[in-house]
Amino acid sequence: MKIIRILVLCFLLFLFTACTSSDYRDTNYFTGTKGLELEFLDGGLFLEVYEKSTFPQTIVVSNEGAFNVNSSQPGKISLTFDSFYLTTLSNADPFQVLNSPVLLNGKSYLFPEGEDKSFVLPTFQVKEVEGPREYPQTMVFVDLCYPYQTILVTEICIDTSSVTHDARSQVCSAEDLSFSSQGAPVAVNSVAVEMQPLGTVIRPVFLVSIENKGSGRVLSPVNDNQKNIGCEMQDNLRSKWNQVKISAKLTNEDLICEPEMILLRNEKGFSRCYSDNPQYSAALNYYAPLMVELDYVYSTTISRDVNIKRLIPYQQTPNPVTNCYIWQVKVGGTCINKCVFCANNPLEDVCKNTGVKKGFTCSCTDNDCITMQNLKSTDQCIFRGGIDLCQDPYFCCNVSQKQ
Repeated sequence: MKIIRILVLCFLLFLFTACTSSDYRDTNYFTGTKGLELEFLDGGLFLEVYEKSTFPQTIVVSNEGAFNVNSSQPGKISLTFDSFYLTTLSNADPFQVLNSPVLLNGKSYLFPEGEDKSFVLPTFQVKEVEGPREYPQTMVFVDLCYPYQTILVTEICIDTSSVTHDARSQVCSAEDLSFSSQGAPVAVNSVAVEMQPLGTVIRPVFLVSIENKGSGRVLSPVNDNQKNIGCEMQDNLRSKWNQVKISAKLTNEDLICEPEMILLRNEKGFSRCYSDNPQYSAALNYYAPLMVELDYVYSTTISRDVNIKRLIPYQQTPNPVTNCYIWQVKVGGTCINKCVFCANNPLEDVCKNTGVKKGFTCSCTDNDCITMQNLKSTDQCIFRGGIDLCQDPYFCCNVSQKQ
């Protein structure tokens, strides 16, 4: 019986050792330059559909950053499409915001790769193709807006040697720090450290440099009590886009950061953070924790080309009287496109109510016109009603507005 007990004890000890001797590694989730990412479920970049047909679309949203998007700061999905070619079965507005909020956990031990979720978009209806365009093309844009954060926690050497003149060996000295990412699209690149002597104490000053390293764009930050509607407010905050709010804390002291709202130029910016009540005068240098927090609203967009096929090919022939096509005007025995003619002769009857302005030419594609519309330059490209002003596949536009 004693031998059996010893054998059982040895067996249990073996199991305990096997279960607790695994190679455990502490994972740092605060790395990478991604936040919420979008992709079409089928992974394709274009569709080929027939006029009068319908097609569904599903997207996948994944939180590949280190911060949660929750009910207190939800994300919003919106659609943009050209209503000349497309509509939805629900007759939605071409600039539609989906009702379902985006709530996704970031990377953690519960979600090592972050959380993802699929969203079904409204079913699109392709309209009947009008005019002479044989193979019209359009695009569907899906935009995701979401509030996000970047947090950097690091150790800073509080170097008092400039006021203490202590000759003893020190544990550290003040030095500039550089970083690559913190698990968010906007990253802290570096912290330049300066210890300013003020009599018998020093004042720590930090120059924090940041950069938008993600694939999207920075919008306008909002107050903490407005984060639940932060995306809905963006249309009224366009003049404040490309800004990031910064705050910093040294040990338990809140630092003053100037400017508090960092304006990004070429995706980069900086702020100077310092102590308003410096009391650092220890005889020996020491390490202290520094935390930098960035708050912002971020937007990322994906698009898909939609190629439309006619059910019955369009048969286009010149006018038997003028020998010009429908998009041309005969001038002095030569057929020229209406766009150029009306740009130079706006008072002619054929040019009335066309919207053509001086300097317009047949120089824009579908994508050029959609880009102008997204930038609110709706009068710089005659897109929906301009199919008889230029030869397929071009549209009449102000070429200087092309991006």
